[in-house]
Amino acid sequence: MQAAILNEKKQLELRDLPRPKIVPGGVLIKVVASGLCGADLKMIDKGHKALTYPRVLGHEITGIIVESETKEFNKGDRVQIAPGIVCGECYFCQQGITNHCQEIEIFGFTVDGGFREYIAIPEKAIKAGVLNIIPDNLSFSEAVFAEPLACCINGLELAQFTENESVLIIGAGPIGCLKAMLAKSYGAKKIILADKLAKRLDFAASLELDSLINVEEKAWHDIVNKATDGRGVDLIVLASSHVSVDHSLTGLLNKRGKILLFSGFADGKENLEIDGNLFHYGEMALIGAYGCTVKQNKKALKLMAKQKIAVKKLITDQISLNEIFKGVEKARNKETIKVIIKENEGGNG
Repeated sequence: MQAAILNEKKQLELRDLPRPKIVPGGVLIKVVASGLCGADLKMIDKGHKALTYPRVLGHEITGIIVESETKEFNKGDRVQIAPGIVCGECYFCQQGITNHCQEIEIFGFTVDGGFREYIAIPEKAIKAGVLNIIPDNLSFSEAVFAEPLACCINGLELAQFTENESVLIIGAGPIGCLKAMLAKSYGAKKIILADKLAKRLDFAASLELDSLINVEEKAWHDIVNKATDGRGVDLIVLASSHVSVDHSLTGLLNKRGKILLFSGFADGKENLEIDGNLFHYGEMALIGAYGCTVKQNKKALKLMAKQKIAVKKLITDQISLNEIFKGVEKARNKETIKVIIKENEGGNG
């Protein structure tokens, strides 16, 4: 079978590998669709703290079970794979914070992921709850969004975001768009999406948000303040790694406002410029968010199945696995919103 393997930083290759064999208590899945994520680009270009080499990338995975040795799932089941295999026993698992499991293994990071034709899921992963049946009204490509949407759910839950609150999302890529759509489903009072790329803002116009702002405009901070009657927003979401957290940004917060650090920071952006007194007297907060839980993956699928989040419009490219280099280049150059690697549902590869 064919697989996309990252041997080390900047060394991605397509290689023929033996088809994996089902293990006792596990399932064998034919991968039908997998998403190309910003984290994949980071791993290819710069590496990642959770990555070990060599590695078949891909952590946003859907497919069909072709062999099963468990009573929980049957041959022919359409499934989405939540990427984190957790122990269920450590302190963080017992607290329900399974994305911080001390023994976590992650498809596409520490174990081989979905950029291949077949993937074998072991019994311990099934017991950890990584397999989710895809609702009948969702395609494989739509179900790929369960994992990134689950990460967005995690972020808004940590920020305790509620209806009638306002949000500024900086970064109009796939995650920024998902965050905006999720906030809309929550009943947000005002949603402002900002980016420096006009083509991304043009695309985001289809999301029917309250305001789209180009941060290359000198007065964009004034536009945010005007849109909130001078009070500032209740939540700022950083959906880009190139945002500077400085006085000009924190000045856009309402009293008790929060900044959600959703994206990891690019080199040179990781040091934050914070006025402690502003945060003290304004009762403001900084919140980090990373990854998601199995429960949040299930919640994401339900939201999409109920048509609360119409992710289909975010799919701008569907390619085959042997076109992955073209997909990586388009995503790297921000010429696309979401690239899906899609294969035929049949075949014996």
